[in-house]
Amino acid sequence: GFNFNFNSDINDLFGQMFQQHNARRPNTPHAFRTQVHIRLEQAYYGDSQNLQLQTPHGNHAITIEIPKGVNHGSQIRYENVIPQATLIVEFVIQSHLKYERRGNDLYCTQPVSVLDLIVGGEIEFTTISGKKLMVTVPPRTQPHMHLKIAREGMPIHSTSMYGDQIILIKPFLPDIIDKEITDSIMRFKSK
Repeated sequence: GFNFNFNSDINDLFGQMFQQHNARRPNTPHAFRTQVHIRLEQAYYGDSQNLQLQTPHGNHAITIEIPKGVNHGSQIRYENVIPQATLIVEFVIQSHLKYERRGNDLYCTQPVSVLDLIVGGEIEFTTISGKKLMVTVPPRTQPHMHLKIAREGMPIHSTSMYGDQIILIKPFLPDIIDKEITDSIMRFKSK
C-alpha cells in the first residue's frame, strides 16, 4: 500500500547527507613544506629570505621573515605567501666557526694566558652582536672553569629575553716569559 519511488528518494537522501557533511568541513588550504638553511647571525638578528618554490600550481618566488631567535629544527607556518596554501618552513641553522649554540646560550672557547689564570687579569671578548667587552678573569682561575656573560647569548624567541654567553677557558703559555717570573716559579717549586 506504499507509493515509494526508490531511485529518487535514495538520491535525495544521499544528496542531503553529503551537503550537510561538506557544510561541516570548510575548505582547508593545502600545506607545503620546505627546509631553509640559515646562518647563526640570521637567527640572532632575524632576517628575510627569498625562496623559489615549486608546487603543483606552478613556481612561486616569495619572501619570508626569519623570526628573531628561531631555533634549529623549528617549524614555522606562513599563511598567504602561496595562493590558497600554507607554507611550513623548517629552519636548519648552520654550524658557526666561533660560537656553539646550546639552547639559548652561546658557548665559545677563548685562549687565556696561564699567567692571567694565576694572578687574574682582563681579556677582550667580542660577542656575536659585535660588541667588544672587557671580561675579568679572577685570580687562581682553573683551566676547566668557564666565565659567563649574562644576556649576551641568543634572543629567546617571542620574548625580550636573551640567553647567556659562556666562555670556555683554553689556557696557553705566552711565547715570552720574563726570567723573573720563571725564577719565582722555581723558588716556589723548591719550597
